[in-house]
Amino acid sequence: MADNNEKQESVLERFGLALAVWSEKWFPDAWIFALLGVVIVFIFGILIGESPEKLVLEGGKSFWTLIPFTMQMALIIIGGYVVATSPPVHLIIKKVAGITTNPRAAIAWVAFFSMTTSLISWGLSLIFSGLLVREMARNIKGLDYRAAGSAGYLGLGAVWALGLSSSAPLMMSTKGAIPSKLFAISGLIPLTQTLFIWPNFWTIVALITTSVTIPGKDSGGLRPENRPHRCEPRTQTEAWRVVGIQPPVDHHRRHHARLLPARHFQ
Repeated sequence: MADNNEKQESVLERFGLALAVWSEKWFPDAWIFALLGVVIVFIFGILIGESPEKLVLEGGKSFWTLIPFTMQMALIIIGGYVVATSPPVHLIIKKVAGITTNPRAAIAWVAFFSMTTSLISWGLSLIFSGLLVREMARNIKGLDYRAAGSAGYLGLGAVWALGLSSSAPLMMSTKGAIPSKLFAISGLIPLTQTLFIWPNFWTIVALITTSVTIPGKDSGGLRPENRPHRCEPRTQTEAWRVVGIQPPVDHHRRHHARLLPARHFQ
């Protein structure tokens, strides 16, 4: 039975590593998707009868309307980082990281704080949770960093849209953020009708309770000592070899290795 489990995990491991290697090598940068979107919209504009000159001019003028939204998102991330790395909050992170030494309980704590801080700001949650996972990984022996890392994203993936940094409720409660044609239909929708209602609160409670409870169960998948075999961390080069691909050669580094003493590469 153990041999079958090891074989199955080996197949899954190889598939996961192969997928990771393929993604690192071939998955496009976000810029490519943005560029493809512009090209697709441009082609559709021509197909519906618009002139290329008008499309170029309108696209150029409309591009700058994205600046306020871009700055808002940048300020959320920067503000979250500033708060999360400030001495008082860093002290809180260290205190929270020392609450428990149990690996499974630590994952539950990460999930709880990730989700509760996301109700204040998703940017704060993103940075706070990452720093918390790093601090716990340093102090708690046997912590499954994969599960802890996943738990750190629960705030951004589950409840942030129910909190104070949710884009849709904030926009619908701000007259200047609503397009005029939509405003004529909907009017202003205050936060008392979106965020501060009982169904929203109960949804938050249900999601947080479920997310915190699951890591607390006696699940062997979160305990390294219960695994059929131990998976040691691999370097990227080792990952390429596991899936049967020859790793790329860094010719620049090889060339300079002939010219410089070994201490430069230690």
